[in-house]
Amino acid sequence: MTDSLQGPDGSGRMTDVPATRAGSASAGTVLWRRAPEPPGSGTGVDPKTRTGAGTRGTRSAAGRLREAVLARETLLILPEFLVILVTIAALWAGILTTLGQQRVAARRQAYQSTASLARAYDESTKRIIGEADQTLLSVRAFYTALGPRFSLPAWARSQTSHNRLVPQVALIGPTGWLLGSTYNSHPKPVDLSDRPHFLAQKNSTLDNLYISVPVRGRVTGKETIQLTRKLIGPHGGFDGVAVVSIDCRRLSSFYSVLGSQSGFVGLLRSDGTVLARGPLLAGAIGRRIDASPAYHAIMAARSGHFVINSTFDGRRRYVSFRHVAGYPLIVLVGFDRSAVFQGYRVARVRWTEAGGIVTFMLLAIGLLWIRQRRRSISSRRALVATLQAMNQGIVMIDPTGRVPVVNRRALELLGMAQEPGARRTGWRRLLAPAWRTDPLAGPAELSARLPGRILGVPVGMVPQEGITGGVAAGGAAHTPLIGEWQRDSGEIVEIARFPTQAGGMVETYTDVTADRAATRQIRHLANHDGLTGLPNRLLLQQTLTSMIVAGAARPVLLLLVDLDRFKEVNDTLGHPTGDRVLVEVASRLRRHAGSGTMVARMGGDEFVLVLRAGAEDPHGEARARAIVRALTEPMQIGFHEIRLGASVGIAEEPASGGDADALMRNADIALYRAKADGRGAVRRFDASMVTEIEARTALESDLRAAIEAGEIEVAFEAQIDTETLIPAGFEALARWRHPARGVIPPVVFIPLAEECGLIHALGASVLRQACAAAAGWPAACRVAVNISPAQLLDAGLPALVAEILAASGLAPDRLELEITEGVLIAEEQRVLATLHALKQIGVRLVLDDFGTGYSSLSYLLKLPVDRVKIDKSFVQRQPFDPAARAIVEAIIELALHLGMALTAEGVETEQHLAILRQQGCALVQGWLFARPMRLADIGPRFWPTRASGSAPAGTSHSAGEPPEQERLRTARMDMAQPTG
Repeated sequence: MTDSLQGPDGSGRMTDVPATRAGSASAGTVLWRRAPEPPGSGTGVDPKTRTGAGTRGTRSAAGRLREAVLARETLLILPEFLVILVTIAALWAGILTTLGQQRVAARRQAYQSTASLARAYDESTKRIIGEADQTLLSVRAFYTALGPRFSLPAWARSQTSHNRLVPQVALIGPTGWLLGSTYNSHPKPVDLSDRPHFLAQKNSTLDNLYISVPVRGRVTGKETIQLTRKLIGPHGGFDGVAVVSIDCRRLSSFYSVLGSQSGFVGLLRSDGTVLARGPLLAGAIGRRIDASPAYHAIMAARSGHFVINSTFDGRRRYVSFRHVAGYPLIVLVGFDRSAVFQGYRVARVRWTEAGGIVTFMLLAIGLLWIRQRRRSISSRRALVATLQAMNQGIVMIDPTGRVPVVNRRALELLGMAQEPGARRTGWRRLLAPAWRTDPLAGPAELSARLPGRILGVPVGMVPQEGITGGVAAGGAAHTPLIGEWQRDSGEIVEIARFPTQAGGMVETYTDVTADRAATRQIRHLANHDGLTGLPNRLLLQQTLTSMIVAGAARPVLLLLVDLDRFKEVNDTLGHPTGDRVLVEVASRLRRHAGSGTMVARMGGDEFVLVLRAGAEDPHGEARARAIVRALTEPMQIGFHEIRLGASVGIAEEPASGGDADALMRNADIALYRAKADGRGAVRRFDASMVTEIEARTALESDLRAAIEAGEIEVAFEAQIDTETLIPAGFEALARWRHPARGVIPPVVFIPLAEECGLIHALGASVLRQACAAAAGWPAACRVAVNISPAQLLDAGLPALVAEILAASGLAPDRLELEITEGVLIAEEQRVLATLHALKQIGVRLVLDDFGTGYSSLSYLLKLPVDRVKIDKSFVQRQPFDPAARAIVEAIIELALHLGMALTAEGVETEQHLAILRQQGCALVQGWLFARPMRLADIGPRFWPTRASGSAPAGTSHSAGEPPEQERLRTARMDMAQPTG
């Protein structure tokens, strides 16, 4: 990239020598080629070498001929000898001609290869810059939509892809100070008001993408190219700059695929500044080459090629350049002269050696021509096979209108594969030589002969992208004409026409149906949900804003629909089934939405309907109830019959003050109220709902204060040994007694704590109280504490548990942490890492509510649990439900085989206890023995000193009462009596 550009004579002067242009060159463009080398310059085979080789071969053959003369008459040998001499002369003439052609072909191939690579890197560069621009537009769109609520780190986390070329995306405020950066979530204040990429946007009245010269980033410390777009404020004023940084070194590494020994790939800015060079050389990035005479030649044409001499190693290189369409950038690709002619040099040695061998064989037996012919036939077969295997149709037409080359794919695309005699007569009719008299008349003539229709203007044929059409001096067409032809069957075929130097033409036919369909699909996906095909949030926001701005006599109604029980379907049947359910929901919404209604998907299981209020249904409630009824009907998804439901929140545009965001917010509040009132509810937004939200906020504030003040109490529910009926441990349960509202159930404040982020502080408080209490119990008694999934996502949980155990003096193996199967629904690797860290501390892990959902059996293999708790729903159904009993027995047997302990919860009757003891369950808990109690109610009497199975001291068997019944009665009596 930092190589000096020189003319063909190596003197630094550019000579006006027109060269044959590549297929992508524009009409009238003057490209540069190296002037022909003078004869005897040493580029061909050394005459001395050729003379020596020929002499040795002649002398060897002459010796054999002398022996032949002695055996035969001279007159009989002379004709064969003359034939051999003529053949040898023709052979070496052909070798020299071939080598000369290969040298010319090597030079031409170098230009063609570099031009092709330049086109490829042109597309890659446009894609890189385009993706960066899309990132800027995305940041600006979110910034404009969210305003002060916009968080650059949150936006970065929402992105699904990562570009290794981009070290950071940043926002600069209107005064030039850095607002945020993805490179550092909390960057130090940096003043960027003097940066050109900031000033260019600040001082410009246009909204254009700006590409800077390489600069040293003040945040990343890396040499980067800054791509910026202006941030527009609420009133259309300048509100700052969005910046995407592209790492120059990584970009240069991207351009390093050619290798340091064979050539280079470079990227210039239009002012001559080097942005990237592969392989990267010290001092290359940022260098200006606008002082070079060749720089002006580069800027005078869209593409071309020339010869350069490197200022670093003196190597001569063949270079092609190409301007990147739409951006002030130029791509250069160069090959070393040694690499360009490497094949030629190898061929020269090989042909010389082969010529000597062939000469010797001709003098010996005169049969080498057979071998040469076989090679020629083999090469022709390979060429024919290659042409026939290509997926692109190729047709070559000579100046007389004959078709010497046509492959099978071209016949198929033109519908002539089965036409008899197509190669003899069909092509002359189909490709009549109208283009020979006027090179630009071909498209119209072609459109009149091909079935189907020609797409585009004029008559479906347009010049290739980035190339100006026209006819050069002398009437020869230099621009490949490209158009799209749609066949009657619907396929779209791209037709390219390339005039040849001899006056003929090469046409290519490419089926681009899939490419065009992909383009349409990309446009569709930008504004629609990929799963259901419904409009997405972006299109919804645009449509909603347009309807509000347009205004009408009828107000805008927004119905926010949230599915009931969808999470259970997703978790139990899997995400593929959940996706099919969402598709079916979308289909039903379309059918029941009615005319003039927009149906969109917000994400997850939330859908939106936007419509104008009608006279018969002014508030949209009838429509909402119809939607609920439609979604309540069972769905047959595969082998599963799924029954869902829906809750709907309704908001009206006048009540939202003509603001789309406020309308969405009000609908969300109404939906929250509908879900709180029960499944299948429909609620319209009113001001009282805001009051309820405020009440919930007040309750959240009270909970925060209660946790900070230590007002959350812990109650303990006994876990009973089924053999001794003595407590083997207690489960710690959080209790909140509000000073004004009284006792607030855990089902109210625990979910609230999880939603508002207080669950970590609440869990730590319960854990401290439980460990401190258990430290005073007998050594065999354990304490169990519930851990929420949110706590397990905290990497600091193991350190907190270790700290609490050390402070309380409780042995780690006496603490049991109860987790649910749902902990692995998301962030599986993080949760497993936390669980293994807890196991290393020595605490025991218990899988709570086993069997109620998710993939229970697989979770036994994934989670490092020590104990399994059988859910009370199975325990309490055992007396009357054989299926529930079979499930419990299977869980017990499975746990015993896996070496896990068991606890059954929900034991409320003596029958429950008897069945579990018969099944071999060692530990139970439930209200059969006692309800959860305060720490003060737990006394030494719970662990009497007696042999297992003996009655408590001071008791005797009642008359006629079995010992087991007396033990149960005594245990219940002990736990029912308060201490002290």
